[in-house]
Amino acid sequence: MSEMKKLGRSWRLRIRTVTPMHIGTGSILLRDYDYRTAYKETFVLDQDAILTREYERTNIVPIKSAGLYTTERDLVSGSGLVRYTLSGETSLDQIHEQIKDARGNLYIPGSTFKGALRTVLLARMAADGALAGISFKRGSPKTAAQPFEQAAFRPKNDDAKFDLLRALQVADSEPVPVERKTLLLQHVRVIADDSASIPVAVEAIPRLVTFVSSLRLDDYLLGEHRAELGWGSAADLMEQLPDLANAWADRQIERDQELAKLNGWAEAKKTYAAMLKRPRTPGVFLMQMGWGTGWESKTVGTYLPEEQIHAARKEFELGKPPQWRDAWHPDFDKPFPKGHRLTVKEFGNNAPAQEPLGWVLVEMKAV
Repeated sequence: MSEMKKLGRSWRLRIRTVTPMHIGTGSILLRDYDYRTAYKETFVLDQDAILTREYERTNIVPIKSAGLYTTERDLVSGSGLVRYTLSGETSLDQIHEQIKDARGNLYIPGSTFKGALRTVLLARMAADGALAGISFKRGSPKTAAQPFEQAAFRPKNDDAKFDLLRALQVADSEPVPVERKTLLLQHVRVIADDSASIPVAVEAIPRLVTFVSSLRLDDYLLGEHRAELGWGSAADLMEQLPDLANAWADRQIERDQELAKLNGWAEAKKTYAAMLKRPRTPGVFLMQMGWGTGWESKTVGTYLPEEQIHAARKEFELGKPPQWRDAWHPDFDKPFPKGHRLTVKEFGNNAPAQEPLGWVLVEMKAV
């Protein structure tokens, strides 16, 4: 065995979107400041170029928002006043921005992909009973899962140097240019039985856009040092990532398909059925990641005993309506979570549900 082989193995990842995916920056684009809509498209503006043009034209410092200095004739690619164009338009005044690299290209962060694999690994350990008897950490919801993560990934020592996920390294994907076919304006709404929600507009990568990335396993750590680091049999799960991801995806899809049937979400039901019928090819798997994918896609809550779920809902007020100001207690007789974020084509509160968010098909090929 070569010295390089001892250090680790690498795989090429081909990641293709199956449903629209939004990975947010936390930033909001504002109408007339950052974008304008026309011709059934949305134009994200180059504010510096617009304000510079206005100053050069009038010799007066512009004080209004950039969009107010543009006409529909300016809203074309190549005008120098538009950064990029989104397919679709909105009547809403805010759009949640999609993450991009320093050059303005689309990409999938390695941390986002690795986070989805983390949930896959935790789910398998929970299903095998390795996390039985562990309770969430009280206090902040951001640290609630620490006891589960420690038991799963740092059983010997709660220190980052002993973390099993050190041996799993995922690179940021290669960039994909922003074009009308690679980025759209998508409306998303929480679909629930007992309440209507206002749709939100997001920049989203549409179906059938492909990204290329890479994954590496550190065999130096997973091999001769696994006992020293306390990983034991958990390290073996790293060899089963495609199978574990498919098992987790099937469980998620089957549950959501039943919910779609129950609520009459015809388009979502068709999407789930198609995903379940996919060819089962070695090294190919489905995963869900990004914004709007729901509580169940990022936790192992469905594997916990009911009393633990109830305790977590009370402690962290899970399911509390955003505008609720009085004392609140969860109703354990109602389903939780009560709603799912699904895409919609129209702006209204009663627009029919379309597709779930964030599903990708991954081909993992050794290199």
